[in-house]
Amino acid sequence: MATRADVAKRAGVSPSTVSYVLNGERPTSEETQARVMKAITELGYVPHRWAGNLAARSLRTIGLHLGVGDYVIDQIAGEYIAGMRDRAAELGIMLTIPVVSHKDPESFRAYLRSRVFDALIMMEVSDGDWRESVVEEECIPAVFLGSPGTNRIPFVESDFFDIGRRAVDYAYQRGYQRCIVVARSEDRVDFNRMTDLIVQGVKQARDHTGADVAVLRLPSCSVSAFAILDQLSLSAHRTVVMGDNAEALTSLVSISPRFGLDVGKDYSLVTLGARYLIDAGRNSHTTESGTDRYQMGRACVDKVVARFNGDEVPSVYFPAQIIDGDTLA
Repeated sequence: MATRADVAKRAGVSPSTVSYVLNGERPTSEETQARVMKAITELGYVPHRWAGNLAARSLRTIGLHLGVGDYVIDQIAGEYIAGMRDRAAELGIMLTIPVVSHKDPESFRAYLRSRVFDALIMMEVSDGDWRESVVEEECIPAVFLGSPGTNRIPFVESDFFDIGRRAVDYAYQRGYQRCIVVARSEDRVDFNRMTDLIVQGVKQARDHTGADVAVLRLPSCSVSAFAILDQLSLSAHRTVVMGDNAEALTSLVSISPRFGLDVGKDYSLVTLGARYLIDAGRNSHTTESGTDRYQMGRACVDKVVARFNGDEVPSVYFPAQIIDGDTLA
């Protein structure tokens, strides 16, 4: 069965132009219309009635697609979603999270055709994300929370390179002579992409400042904390541990006192792209180099609303910021 993407390729135009020709949402030249209609006839393409009428609908519901069945919605994802929820509520829009397969294109396509939502935000994004083509074929106004490495659908993304760079600069400016960077090593494409960018930023800051930086790629498990302890024992210089490996770093905070090392006293800790609670009694958190995840969630809603309205929507990277906590010596 021919798709909108097939028509676009045959006519030599973008998939969105095919939609404009079919629904009249934007003016197109007679030549372009002729090429598109010729391709439609040759391929036997039949547009979906819902997609063709989308411009006439009002935006009432935004779908949020993420791997509910594969991974839990953790604190970090919850911060994004809280921003989406609040901004949608301000606009009188419902935000809905379906329980559908995260990896099956046909289940995803059926979800898009279900008419239970009017626009879509997609999380847990991988390079060349397979959902992109399906969304384009089904003419769904959508944005990504995270970059798929293309510019076909707009995205909102943390500047992970800036997160790593800013963390090392921050530590260096405060007199830390040594940084141990604990990067997570996991079988998740979306995590690995973020980690790689953070490490690139760390290395640029290292080259710029001349800081002594050791990068450890460790599995996301509590046992990895012992490898960090080994590194801490190798230097008497003021040392800051930083990274995006939540399991290893939180375990380090828990077990290091048994080895005579207290976070915020004998060594410092800066978490990258997340903030962890380390003492519930004192409401004590780590210092973080990260982005404003709540505002990123709100930005996703604003951008998908603009897409629904037919506006041009640029992608955006949120810059890093330092959020001081209780883990600097």
